[in-house]
Amino acid sequence: MHDEPPLSRRDRRSGDATESAFDELGLSALLGPSEPENAEVLASPPADAPTPAAPDAAHGEPGRGSGSAPGRGAGAAPSSVVDAVVAHPPALPFPAAQQPVSDRSVSDRSAWDRSEREASERPVPERAEPVGPVGVEPARAEPGPLAATDVAAGTYDPPPGVDDAEGGASARADGAAAISDGDEAPDTGSGGGASGGSGGTGRGPGGGGDDGSDRPGRRRPGSGILAWIRNNPRASAIAGIAAGVVVLGGVSFALGAATSPARAVTPPALTASATATPTAKPTVRPAPSPAPAASRIRTCSVASYAADPGFGTLEAQVRNASTGEVLFDRNGSNPAPTASVLKMLTAAAAFSVLGPDYRVPTTVVRGTQPGQVVVIGGGDVTLSRLPSGQQSFYTGAPHLDDLAAQVKQAWNADPSTAGQPITSLVVDTSLYSGPVWQPSWDEREERVVEGSTPYMTSFMVDGDRADPTAVESPRSTDPVGRAAQALADDLGGGISISQGAAPAGAKQLGQVLSQPVSALAEQALTYSDNTIMEELARLVAIKSGAGNSFSAINAGTLKGLASYGIPEDGLYFADGSGLSADNKVPASYLTQFMVKVLNRQGPLGSIYDGLPVAGKTGTLGPGYDRFDGSFSSNAIGHVNAKTGWIDTARTLAGVIHAKDGTDLTFAVYALNYRGDDAALAAIDNLTTAFYECGNNLSNN
Repeated sequence: MHDEPPLSRRDRRSGDATESAFDELGLSALLGPSEPENAEVLASPPADAPTPAAPDAAHGEPGRGSGSAPGRGAGAAPSSVVDAVVAHPPALPFPAAQQPVSDRSVSDRSAWDRSEREASERPVPERAEPVGPVGVEPARAEPGPLAATDVAAGTYDPPPGVDDAEGGASARADGAAAISDGDEAPDTGSGGGASGGSGGTGRGPGGGGDDGSDRPGRRRPGSGILAWIRNNPRASAIAGIAAGVVVLGGVSFALGAATSPARAVTPPALTASATATPTAKPTVRPAPSPAPAASRIRTCSVASYAADPGFGTLEAQVRNASTGEVLFDRNGSNPAPTASVLKMLTAAAAFSVLGPDYRVPTTVVRGTQPGQVVVIGGGDVTLSRLPSGQQSFYTGAPHLDDLAAQVKQAWNADPSTAGQPITSLVVDTSLYSGPVWQPSWDEREERVVEGSTPYMTSFMVDGDRADPTAVESPRSTDPVGRAAQALADDLGGGISISQGAAPAGAKQLGQVLSQPVSALAEQALTYSDNTIMEELARLVAIKSGAGNSFSAINAGTLKGLASYGIPEDGLYFADGSGLSADNKVPASYLTQFMVKVLNRQGPLGSIYDGLPVAGKTGTLGPGYDRFDGSFSSNAIGHVNAKTGWIDTARTLAGVIHAKDGTDLTFAVYALNYRGDDAALAAIDNLTTAFYECGNNLSNN
């Protein structure tokens, strides 16, 4: 059940005005108390209002008398009933001196004039009323002056807030005026003046109170509304017409209040209310979650190429180099052997730890014995035994004859040694510790048959190749001895060779330097040279403080790669060349790394510059049988990538400049493949399919 809102001042005044208009003509005794037809819309009584008692059959409603009027004759009426309803405030109590003289002549215009003038001069009692809804002002109807017949008919209700004392005094004054006009009030108080507006103390048969007079009076036969109608037929006719107007006017005002457009008003002052108006809680409607951004649906599938049985087990990942989005993935987060693809990471670690401009020295100093010199191996594998001006496999390599020439010049320039021959050569290879061969490598295959990898020592020439100009050439069992003998020959021959340590603070007699690390890495990547990469990995381990053996390479390389900010989960480096099957790198690491290479971050541009190009250069160029099929040839010139090959893995990783202009980074592993030719064809075809799809590559 809902509580209705409290009445506003204007709501209550509208009700009072309607009832006052009825009472003005003295008809409410016949028609009953007036109520607006739409009272449920406009207002409701307070919840704690007392319930009125039932009307008495003989005397009318409780608290209302049927005697003479308080101070005004029945004939006095305003000139316009509607004007009275709209224009005049409540008219009680009346001062006795202002009462009309007679109620006999309704047609007397002076009586109307006096009535309106008196009504305008009467004080308006203050009433505490509930406040209506803020912001809406209903149509306003003000009560007009009361006629004497209101009280005579027993229908007058005093305005709220007028107490008995005030009303009683007015009633007594009005009663006296009424007697002087010929209407007598009963001495028993059968209604008498309506107890000053509220029924008084309830004395007398009508529940009235005082007699409305200071002196006794007599009850006149025929008093009351029926007698008045019989005695005043003309006035009663006018009153009937006026009552109709009032009824219609009241309904019109009520409907107007309910239906007229609301207009903003200044909020009235609030008064205390027994029941607080509940505050409406705002309705909170859940806001819809923002729709996720639409993801592109890619439709170019390479599933048939990825299912090639030549892969054995495929692990691969492709990434959009611009957005970093992974477009294709097959076990891409699984760490696996990379073969020579690892060389790119070794180069990056060397750039970080050694610096791209670092040059590897080979130095000769004076020994402790007369005629003795000491060569200190600095790790440069490119030092060539070929005469200066003759090009070895390694581009721009230093030459032993140049080093020997420097030593002889310095030796002869020193007065303490001038004229003495050099008779002894000591070789210091202490920069590296053993073993000289990584246990997981296949020595016969790599050192002898393939001729790809030498014993790793800090002093050697031409990568210990039998043929200084060949990419691959069998390596010896004594790289130090081969290099030492070549230097001894250049110093003049007849020189003994031994191994030992250089004396501290010895005078330098000569030094040659390798190409910068950036140039060494570029050449090693292009031709997949194991020897340079093993040199760089060992130097990184030494410089980083990890150690000078194979076992120190993992720690040194990880430290060097940390600066690039790629998570190193799953990485393990058994060597620097990728020759070991113990190396572990996930394809996902390589695709992230290649984004940095493509963007030439820091010195990493040298890695990109060193990558073989499909069908063009290096280990992807002519003579290597790569990208030469009817389909794979479509990618010639569009793939820059590092190749890898060990017994258990064939790999390719790098950058694809796709057909649609998208740059892709990729890594493809064929693990435990069935045969070299089948594995190479599967890798090249899948890579070409990536090239064809570009950014429309689907992971299906």
